[in-house]
Amino acid sequence: MLFCVIFYGECLKRTRWFLLPVIMILWVNLHGGFLLGFLVVGVFCGAALLRRDWVGSKIYGLAGAGCFIAIFISPLGWHIYDGVAATLGHFVQAHITEWLSYFQNISVPGSIPGIIYILIFIVFELRYAGSCPMESRLLAWLFLLLGLYQFRYMSFFFIFSTVPLALQLARLLPKQLNVLEVQRSLLAAGIIGACTLPLTFVQIQPALGLPEMISEQDARYLQTHFPHARLLNHWNVGGILIFFTRGAIPVFVDGRAATAYPDALLHDYFKLPELEINETAWDTVLEKYQIDTVLWVKAHEELRRFLVGKRGWKEEYAGLYESIYVKP
Repeated sequence: MLFCVIFYGECLKRTRWFLLPVIMILWVNLHGGFLLGFLVVGVFCGAALLRRDWVGSKIYGLAGAGCFIAIFISPLGWHIYDGVAATLGHFVQAHITEWLSYFQNISVPGSIPGIIYILIFIVFELRYAGSCPMESRLLAWLFLLLGLYQFRYMSFFFIFSTVPLALQLARLLPKQLNVLEVQRSLLAAGIIGACTLPLTFVQIQPALGLPEMISEQDARYLQTHFPHARLLNHWNVGGILIFFTRGAIPVFVDGRAATAYPDALLHDYFKLPELEINETAWDTVLEKYQIDTVLWVKAHEELRRFLVGKRGWKEEYAGLYESIYVKP
C-alpha cells in the first residue's frame, strides 16, 4: 500500500496521470487501502483549484474518474466497498495495534527519534512556510494528522515529509556551494551506504520471515494429531496457521476480522485474550461453539491453570510458542 501511495504522488507530480487507472487496477486487487489513491488525487486537484489552475484541476478530475472506473475491474466489482465498509470504523480496530493512535504506540526509547523528527518538521514548516510546493506540504501534514490519529499512517508521513523538509534544510546551506565537493561527499556517502547494505540485510534477515507467534512444527502437530478439531485459536496465529496448513484446519478467528467473521463471534472472542481469565466468558465460548481443542499462547499461565486445573482439560502439546489444550 505504501508503494502505491508513493507511486500515485510521483505520477501526479510528473504529470503522468494517465498511469493512475492502471495502478488502481493493481491496487484494488491487492490491498483494501486503495481509497488513499483518491485522497492523493484530491490533494493535487484541490491545490490546482487554489492556484486557479483550471487545466490542472480538470486533468486531476479526469484521473480521479478513471481511477473510480478502474475499481470495478476486480472479482468483487462494486462489492469491494463492502469489505472497506466492514473494516473502517469497526469496533475490532480497537484491538489492532496499527489502528490505534500514535500516542498509544509510543515506546521509550524506540519512539524518541521519530518524535524528534516530527518536531523538527513542524518547526521548519512554521518557520519556512512557503518554501516548497503546496502539494508536498499538504500531503505531509495530512498524513501526520492521520498518523497521530491512527498509527498505520505515520509511515506515509515520514515518506512524504522528506520533500518539504529537504527544501527547508536547503535554506540553511551556504549560498555559494562548491559543487564538486558536494558531489564527492554524496559519492562517498553512496559508496558507504552500498557497502553497509549487505551487513544491514544480515542483521534484519531474521525479522523478514513470519512473526514468531507459532512455529511450523506447532502447526504440523495440530494438523497431524487433531485434523478434525473444533478449534479455538488465538487471534494472532490464525493467519499464520492458515498459511502453514494451507487451510486444512478451520480456524476460529484470524486477522481478517469483520471481513470474514460475524460481529457476534468477534464480540465473544475479544472477551478471552486477557491476562486475567474471565471464567464465565471462557465457559460460554467453549460451550456455545462446542470447542474441543484450544491453541493458545504457551506463556499464558493463567489459562493453563483454568483449563487444566479447573476444567480438567489436558495440555496435549507445548511447542515453541503455542500450547494445545484438549477437552477430556
